Amino acid sequence: MMGKLIHLLWGGGTGPGRSATSVHFSLGISHPWLAVLGLVAITVVGIWSYRAQSVVPKLRWIMGALRGLVLLLVLLMFCRPMLVVSQTLRTRSVVAVWVDTSASMSLRDRYPVGSPMHVMVQQVEMHGATHVPTSPGPAVRQAGDFVRRPSRFALARWSLTGSAGHWLQRLVQRQEVAIFTGGSSPTLVGTAHNAKELAGLMDRLAHKQPVHRSTDVPGIVAGIFQQLQGRPIGGIILLTDGRSTPGGAIAPVQALARDHASPIFGVAIGRRHQPFNVQLQQVQAPRHAFVQDPVAIRAAVRLSGATQPLTVRLHLYRQNANGSRGAVLASKSVLLSPSQAVTPVQLVFHPNEPGHYQFMLGITPVPGQLTRRGDVASGISTDVVQAKIKVLYVDGYPRWEYRYLKNDLLREKTVQLSCLLLSADNAFAQEGNLPINRFPDTQKEMDRYDVLLLGDVDPDYFSAKQQDLILHFVARHGGGFGMIAGPYYAPNAYRSTPLAQLLPIVPDDASNPALQPPPNQPFELHLTDAGRNSTVFQFFSSEKANLKQVANLPPLYWYQPVLGLQASATMLADLPSRTINGRPMPLLVLGRYGAGRTMFSAIADTWRWRYYHDSPLYKSYWLEMVRLLDRSRAFGQASSMSMTVPSRHVEAGLPVTVSLQVRDPILQSQMPPQVRLNLVNAAGAIMEPVMLSRVDSGGGKYEGTVTLWRSGDYQLAAPAGELPKSVPAIHLTAALPNREFANPTADPQGLTRLVAGTGGKLLPLPQASQLAHLVPDRSVETLLTQSRQMWNKPIALLLVVLLLTVEWILRKRSGLV
Repeated sequence: MMGKLIHLLWGGGTGPGRSATSVHFSLGISHPWLAVLGLVAITVVGIWSYRAQSVVPKLRWIMGALRGLVLLLVLLMFCRPMLVVSQTLRTRSVVAVWVDTSASMSLRDRYPVGSPMHVMVQQVEMHGATHVPTSPGPAVRQAGDFVRRPSRFALARWSLTGSAGHWLQRLVQRQEVAIFTGGSSPTLVGTAHNAKELAGLMDRLAHKQPVHRSTDVPGIVAGIFQQLQGRPIGGIILLTDGRSTPGGAIAPVQALARDHASPIFGVAIGRRHQPFNVQLQQVQAPRHAFVQDPVAIRAAVRLSGATQPLTVRLHLYRQNANGSRGAVLASKSVLLSPSQAVTPVQLVFHPNEPGHYQFMLGITPVPGQLTRRGDVASGISTDVVQAKIKVLYVDGYPRWEYRYLKNDLLREKTVQLSCLLLSADNAFAQEGNLPINRFPDTQKEMDRYDVLLLGDVDPDYFSAKQQDLILHFVARHGGGFGMIAGPYYAPNAYRSTPLAQLLPIVPDDASNPALQPPPNQPFELHLTDAGRNSTVFQFFSSEKANLKQVANLPPLYWYQPVLGLQASATMLADLPSRTINGRPMPLLVLGRYGAGRTMFSAIADTWRWRYYHDSPLYKSYWLEMVRLLDRSRAFGQASSMSMTVPSRHVEAGLPVTVSLQVRDPILQSQMPPQVRLNLVNAAGAIMEPVMLSRVDSGGGKYEGTVTLWRSGDYQLAAPAGELPKSVPAIHLTAALPNREFANPTADPQGLTRLVAGTGGKLLPLPQASQLAHLVPDRSVETLLTQSRQMWNKPIALLLVVLLLTVEWILRKRSGLV
């Protein structure tokens, strides 16, 4: 009845969300008691006015009452009566529940038998809630994906929907529940106002997968506050392993929680102790190789959570065009030690034909490991070419090194050789399958060759023009240059010649030597890290066998001491027993000069390897050395200007170093101090300029960095007119990082730091039921009061008219009018 009256007076209902309504009248005067006295007086006057009327007493009282009511209504109009409606509006608070869907939530932990988590795992297994895929990828499915042990994500879902999920049902009875998922930013699944809507949200949650590549727990909390701004938040519940990769700052998020008076509750999922797992990391392959080259695929195997040594089996496959696993190229067993977290491994194969090789490296699955995501690595490739290398070998006299090296290169089918022995008389027929009787006099003749090897040759043999030809051959045309030391000329006699620029070492002064000659005592070759990784010493597929073979090589007896290395040199072998400037004496050194590669060998008796051992070792050493010097030409890296990046497949969000190398001195003089490149996305839009700065004063090397923040395909190119010569653009592919498995342990300490100071609490998953009474109800009750004046309403006039009409009718029937 009251609702109908309010509807009549207000033109509407009480509205949704109002829990209680009260109605009363009020007078718009400051002294209501005067109005009461006036009402009584007027009523008495109205009745008294009919005391002398000659009518039936009953009618006299009725007409007096009617007149009193009329006078009463008139007086009420002057008192401005109002109808006051008071309504209480209740706004329900929201409880935000975030279920972590980052990839680490796909891990399947083992828990101690009898522990509360183990009991929960058994309950989940009994109810068949374990079928949450570890990964949607084909490589993981091949390794065997569906296991009985539930994932962290399955346990989180079970705590919301299973027999342990009654706490969420109780929360939705008095507050709204908003379900979020995501890894670095929250995604709203929906908001439930009752149990039926909550069941619908749980059905939608069942179709989510833990696939996000990163986790930012503080960022999730900040995002939830932003999405729910303007609404009272009872609390934020985080169902996660707590491991951010990496995450944002905690302090601003805690300040947000305090400002909103909304506590944060953490529900820790996963084990804090390092779980047992085997994972492939840092897989690398050379970008280019020759047919029959030893192609080394290097990787690292990470072992965690093991208590005893473990032997794993690795397989290198050729990946098919459709991404499936092809033929086995190499296999290897590796012994992993619990005391060594990361074990470097190397698998070597020798390609028999040219082409583009896509590889897939895999580990045979190990029973009991945490996840099999790291068992397979793909996306690595090598371009294999087949080419005949043209070598010009010049030596001063027929020493043993010349004889053995010349014979082995002549027998190699992939090498075409021209030999020039300077001590021979004019009638001597120079050896080689590319006959020659003099050193080239023109650049065209010089450029017929790919590699120039100089032995113990008097530098005065070369004219100034020929020395210039050699410099241009290496610097501009990408030719390879190697020098084999000798007791007479190489390398010290070249110290003051233009050809000294080609040497990766600093030669001694031939006229006034600062170094003592080497003693005639046997010594062994010591490989540096670069030497062990170089193809020059890849005699066998096994790295262990290679090192053993190097150790068993016949001893050497002579070397040419030098003063040191050039800044950009790479030392492959040294002699630790003799030092120069505190460093071991260099024996085998590589370098770069312009577009070409250079080499210096301080030893000249590698022929002993051939004399005392089988031919293949000696032949492999020098064949790989020649191929190494030819790489710039053979692989198209001999242009006068080139732009490079360490890898064309990069991780989004990480800086990538971009290098521009200008090898032509003429072009170097035309270069600006800075070079601008454009970063263009797949749609053709210029994203941002990339600036490269000169890194060597007066040189031709420029470097800069670019960061690709989003995944996708990009292109780096110099705008028209920026460079004196066009440079091919670089195509880059950025992929989102997947750091979820770098540390698979849960991080309850991080959650503890986050909830501290917000009024919340960290709970283990089996105790999540406590949230039903821990999460406060921050619903807001608002009192709304509305008043409407009654004296100016049509109903008031109607009442006065009605009363007067009734009185007039009664007076007329009584004969008073």
